[in-house]
Amino acid sequence: MKELKLRIARGQKKKNYETAKVVFLIMLTVVAQKVGALQSSDSVSTLTVPELQSSAESKTINVVLAVEYSSNLHKKQDPDRTDSATVIVNPSYMFQNGVSVDIRSDFIKEFQDAERAYVSDTVVVTSLPSYELIPNKLKYVQVFGVVLPTDDDRYAEESFRGSVSVRPRLIWDVSKKLKIANTFYLNRNIHKYERESSGEENIQYSVRNRVAIDYYFTEKLAVSLLNEYTHAWTYKSNGRESFRFSQEVSWEILKQTSLYMGHHNQGSIRGPGNSGTNVSAFDKKSSEIYGGISRVF
Repeated sequence: MKELKLRIARGQKKKNYETAKVVFLIMLTVVAQKVGALQSSDSVSTLTVPELQSSAESKTINVVLAVEYSSNLHKKQDPDRTDSATVIVNPSYMFQNGVSVDIRSDFIKEFQDAERAYVSDTVVVTSLPSYELIPNKLKYVQVFGVVLPTDDDRYAEESFRGSVSVRPRLIWDVSKKLKIANTFYLNRNIHKYERESSGEENIQYSVRNRVAIDYYFTEKLAVSLLNEYTHAWTYKSNGRESFRFSQEVSWEILKQTSLYMGHHNQGSIRGPGNSGTNVSAFDKKSSEIYGGISRVF
């Protein structure tokens, strides 16, 4: 009987540990996406460059550091299971004339198969001073982006050599609580070869429209919704269409420190066999959850 009680106690302890681990990972996922939900999704990670506003104070130099965990919804033993941890480094510099430059690199560790560790492609974003179309309501921001090929695998397998983009952006302050941003991307990729090593065609040009909505319940608690539609063309002029939906809740627990968690789903607009539609805000096969913690210095 004593041995049985010990086994039960150990089992309960293990269960509590696993529960605490899951809660911790979810919290990490949330923070990571907060840094990224309203940024340019050029990198593989969820984190990106803010479109609506940043929690950072107005300073010449800011550095955002974040830790993120993300996973799809497949069981641990499932061969389609993916999960990874990411450390994001995102310094930015504001010039006296109002021009800002953001640089972002992600350090990613995957936990499946070979447990690959790598550095993502580096994204450099330049934003010109905003122009007020409607005072205190609607403004226009011209943004330019460059992606540098620092992901070794993508460099080798896709022969990716970088990309350049133009990103006109409109930001609408609907109210003190509600903000909406619409960004239109014109992108040109550069590859050494027209096809990947697997034979898949590389993407040469793409246009993308991104709508980001932020609603602030309080100054520290917010929900964010994001929708993207992309139309791309290969070097052979074959079209590709894709979508992305993201939902996120963020909470500033301390000054310049935030936790966030969320969900996103993305994929081809066309269904299997290039027929029907695959667009869905949630899909148990392709959806991912994420979370994390970010700190602005």
